[in-house]
Amino acid sequence: MDAMLEEADGDISLVYDSLTPGDISALDTELKRVSGNDPVSMRYYLENYHLINTKGENEPPRLQTLSPFKESQEIIWQDFIYCIDNKIPVWWILLKARQVGWSTLIQAMIFYRTIFNPNMTSLVIADERVRSGWIFDMSRLAYDYLPYWMRPEMQYEVKGDHVKFDRKDSEERRRNPGLRSTLYCDAANKPSGSSRGMTLHCLHASEISRYNNPRIISSDIIPTVPRNNPLTIACLEGTAEGRNYFYKDMWESAMSGRSKRWRPLFTAWWQEKTYFLMFRDEAEKAAFIPNEEERTLISKIQDEYNYPLSMEQLNWRRDLGQFFEDTEKDFDKVEQEYPSFPESAFRISGLCFFPKKRLMIIEKRDVRKPIWQGELKAIKRDGKEIKQFVRFVDPEEAYLWVWEFPKTGDIYYLGADPGHGVEGKDYSAISIWRIPKHPLEPYSQVAEVQGFINPTEFSKLIAMLGEYYNNCEVSPECNTITTVITDLLHVHEYPQIYRWRRHDKTKGKFTNYFGWETNRKSRNYMMDRFRSLMLQDKIIIKSRRLIDECYSFVDDDTGRFESSEDTNDDCLFSAMICVTCMLDFDPTLVAPLSINQEGEDSDSSKPKGEHHNTDYSLFDEEEMMDNSEFSRL
Repeated sequence: MDAMLEEADGDISLVYDSLTPGDISALDTELKRVSGNDPVSMRYYLENYHLINTKGENEPPRLQTLSPFKESQEIIWQDFIYCIDNKIPVWWILLKARQVGWSTLIQAMIFYRTIFNPNMTSLVIADERVRSGWIFDMSRLAYDYLPYWMRPEMQYEVKGDHVKFDRKDSEERRRNPGLRSTLYCDAANKPSGSSRGMTLHCLHASEISRYNNPRIISSDIIPTVPRNNPLTIACLEGTAEGRNYFYKDMWESAMSGRSKRWRPLFTAWWQEKTYFLMFRDEAEKAAFIPNEEERTLISKIQDEYNYPLSMEQLNWRRDLGQFFEDTEKDFDKVEQEYPSFPESAFRISGLCFFPKKRLMIIEKRDVRKPIWQGELKAIKRDGKEIKQFVRFVDPEEAYLWVWEFPKTGDIYYLGADPGHGVEGKDYSAISIWRIPKHPLEPYSQVAEVQGFINPTEFSKLIAMLGEYYNNCEVSPECNTITTVITDLLHVHEYPQIYRWRRHDKTKGKFTNYFGWETNRKSRNYMMDRFRSLMLQDKIIIKSRRLIDECYSFVDDDTGRFESSEDTNDDCLFSAMICVTCMLDFDPTLVAPLSINQEGEDSDSSKPKGEHHNTDYSLFDEEEMMDNSEFSRL
């Protein structure tokens, strides 16, 4: 066919006039093969006709078709087949490492839908025009290199804005219309918005983590896309930029199933086979020893994906991290740009109170999904009140997460940060930890609560969980919401409540308080203690909610560390309260190793008697018991 066009000096109509019945039949067969809109037809087109400009990883850049697909591109393709086979709308939210070929494949699929179907309107949009224009040019390049017998007629092109596929001649358009399909290009961060008043059938929204305002997605674009059109491909994709951005909320909502519209897909850097760096010689390879963070990475990828990382892959990642360290003084940015797991992609900007490298190690090594999630209720049966645990399928809908159920003989501790139970305000949070049986063992998180729970119900929940975890000592914060402490004392008569001794300067003596009071001094004290234990690798954090709050606990530019905008710190403060009071519960826990008078290792699981009557006590037990208000305890 190309030779016939050359002989006709580029006159396509002359070529068509000279086609034999066999030529026409062959063209019809091929056009039907590529234009069926099913996955088989689309892939045949992509691998045989759709040209791209290669990245040039190990050779000079060149033009080639999308063949073979990359391993990372197969992730998208297999889900596309699943959606088509099960008549599920193709609505994707994508989280990815950089340069894995997803943008190229998505744009090729949308271009296919646009040129093989009439009356289609498609949009590619990025944060800035230069980025959306670059993606748009992928389609322009593919169009230019299509065979002339497959290329749809272009009515006109507004450079950098849109291409209209239809008949050029107005009379011909009326008698024999063309596709009447349009491919648009736009920028999200322009003042005038985008797509209002339009109807879009295919959408490629790229770099959404860089959009200045989420309303461009929620109000302008998404309402214009039909939900169940079988030809629709709608895609939001980008690289994560922070934990307090709407992209993270949309991703987590899709992952949890709360959002029924979006299908979440993720690809890690290690799934892209070109991301490796060969060693210069065997001596360099022998000297390459994975560090602690890399060892946890190897272990988690092996455990969760059954994939063995090679030393060449780690060599590539370490070299890239060193580049970020040299240029931005931020080695850890490698996980934002080239995430190993979905949860490691979302980072927070600003000076974090907790060392990010340590948080990354804990996140990979210790953070796990709860083994049980649900709620705890008190119900009456046969005149008695009993605890009833109600399991939820979705952890995101459950306020109570459990990683370890109580064991006989183990000692636990509970810290709590009350809220008013008003949705949209602060959460009420509980953190429960197991005290190790040996001073050298770490303290492990076993359960957590986060929810909008009013103080009265919250005090009941503290009492039930405290009783469930072997009648452990509890320490609720008592700053402003005093209902919790009052109910624990007088309604539930809970027997083990943390008592804090503070100096009363007015009366010149010590005043005893129930619960933990967070003031300027005690706040810094518990923050420093929690951070120190983290650096000493003495705490095992299991909760994703808690580790997220650690990441987002940053300097507010005044020297005070707070949760960043639109994030929470309730799980963090309940954990810090718990750990701080837990260490006051038994001073031997802060010693590296305690040796008793006989020279034997001490065991914190053995009864120590009345600890609060020892020299380590924070208050005078006898003076407390003289006070009738506390005599019941």
